[in-house]
Amino acid sequence: MSQAFEHHIRNFSEFLALTERKSPQTVKAYVGDVQSLCDYASAITTEIEDIDQHLIREWLASDYHHHAPSTIGRRIASVRAFFKWAKRVGLISSNPASALKTPKKPQPLPKFLSQKQVSQMLQQDSDEVLEVRDHAILELLYASAIRVSELCGLDTSDINFEDLNVKVLGKGNKERIVPFGIPCKSALQRWLNVRSSIKGSENQSALFLGARGKRIDPRVVREVVYQTIEALEEIEKLGPHAIRHSAATHMMESGADLRTLQEILGHANLSTTQIYTHVSVKRLQDVFNQAHPRA
Repeated sequence: MSQAFEHHIRNFSEFLALTERKSPQTVKAYVGDVQSLCDYASAITTEIEDIDQHLIREWLASDYHHHAPSTIGRRIASVRAFFKWAKRVGLISSNPASALKTPKKPQPLPKFLSQKQVSQMLQQDSDEVLEVRDHAILELLYASAIRVSELCGLDTSDINFEDLNVKVLGKGNKERIVPFGIPCKSALQRWLNVRSSIKGSENQSALFLGARGKRIDPRVVREVVYQTIEALEEIEKLGPHAIRHSAATHMMESGADLRTLQEILGHANLSTTQIYTHVSVKRLQDVFNQAHPRA
């Protein structure tokens, strides 16, 4: 590598650390990527202004199959940042990396419970106050498919038992109305009947309370879900989002349309909801492969 390249990389590293205040890990990763590009370019040129988009694409392609899409995406981000800095300080007149597009990361299908496993999860026969609360939490998470943060933010006034729905404040402070069913209604009413036995509850508007009478913490809800699911047979450790995924998947399998599902889940974009069509198709394929004699 030429001394000019090394000098530019040192200055870029200082810029990232001191001006951009990037973490040491990010600085190391970005600088390593830029060094790799400059090493590759050194066989052709020793001047930064000679590195064009074609050369950058050659560098990316030279080792493409040895890197995950996330790594390729980071390498592109690194050289974009480098050439943006180089243009800013007057080393180049145009950014050859500006038109590079980050590859889409493959989106893994969400993990979810079967309807049988959900039934097992929602079995409850205890009269202990916190266990009654935990059952109501699980019922509401599955019935409404709301997020843990949304559940923890609920007040008692947000529950409409007459119309069987709950008013939820979601991402971006957007309100939505989400329906729930009779089993959830029963669980919530049972919880509200014993809620007052928790000390300090009279001063709280929160629907769900912790053991000390304060609004329940998301960590408590997650632990409730972890322990409950972990107690089920033949299942890995899953968190609250698995209940949300389970509810969405089961609704999709039962014929719910995407627009309705989008509204229930509070997704800003329909494309986010479309992953459940893939889950449903995969489930259909799995059942076919297992059940059809000529699969």
